[in-house]
Amino acid sequence: MADAKVDIFMPLYISDYDRDTADLSFEEHGFYGAILRALWTRGGVLQANDKQKLSRLLRTDESTLARLWPSVERFFVFRDDGTFHQKRLTLELEKAKRHKEIAVERARKGGLAKASSTTQSTTQSATSSTATSRPQALLEVCSSPSPSPSQSRDLGVSGSNPPLGDPDQTRARVDGPHPEISPPNGEVTAWGLVKLFGLVRAEAFPAAMPWVAPTRSTEKAESVVTAANDDPAVCADILPTMRLLFAKAKAGEYEKSSDILGSSSFGFGAWCSKFTDLQEELHGVSAPEPKTARPGGPIYRRLA
Repeated sequence: MADAKVDIFMPLYISDYDRDTADLSFEEHGFYGAILRALWTRGGVLQANDKQKLSRLLRTDESTLARLWPSVERFFVFRDDGTFHQKRLTLELEKAKRHKEIAVERARKGGLAKASSTTQSTTQSATSSTATSRPQALLEVCSSPSPSPSQSRDLGVSGSNPPLGDPDQTRARVDGPHPEISPPNGEVTAWGLVKLFGLVRAEAFPAAMPWVAPTRSTEKAESVVTAANDDPAVCADILPTMRLLFAKAKAGEYEKSSDILGSSSFGFGAWCSKFTDLQEELHGVSAPEPKTARPGGPIYRRLA
């Protein structure tokens, strides 16, 4: 790398040059400039003993070389081997070589990084494709029985009162595999539950804005996550209990039904806290909670 070709311009510091060469004639300036360019393109060193070769290199004859040489000789440093160099030019040439080496190394690292990124992207794509087909993926594991016909009517996903938008497409997004909700290791995650709840809410209210969940929402789901990863039966109840929560809230069966319907964050927290009760009702273990609020409040009408 130290001998890397320097294919950049030769710097010329005008003020320094004019100060040092103020006594040179027009012809001597041209002669001195020719020597500097020859030094730059030949590694910073020229042979002074071979006058014939030096003359050809400078595109002049030996007599002109002999006549002009004394006027510029003071600018060079001579070595015992008969070569000479110009001190400032040598410093600039070494600097240019270092810059060249750095550029080459950066290009090499950039090429390696690009190749690594391409390989990693291909691997991740393959992993993601494999993950969506695993039977332990969250949405597939949680594909438990759908809500009852009355609950489906409340959710507005079937029957004579469909929601805005295309309910079939919405349900397909919820029921089908989803890479952000189906981690590669097949385990349920708090963030996966947040994402799933957002899709279920969109299923219930297609006209509502997508839910951008605050970080604290995932903290509420840790107990459900632990239970779902320990027991496949619990995992299977995740999706239907989310749908049941919205069905009951639309029916006004909670004291804060309007808050559940009107606030996605509040609704997610309510689902986490009522998860066991919803499970029991889903499986007919306990009686439904009594209605404590009227259905069809202003928030419900706005969202529907």
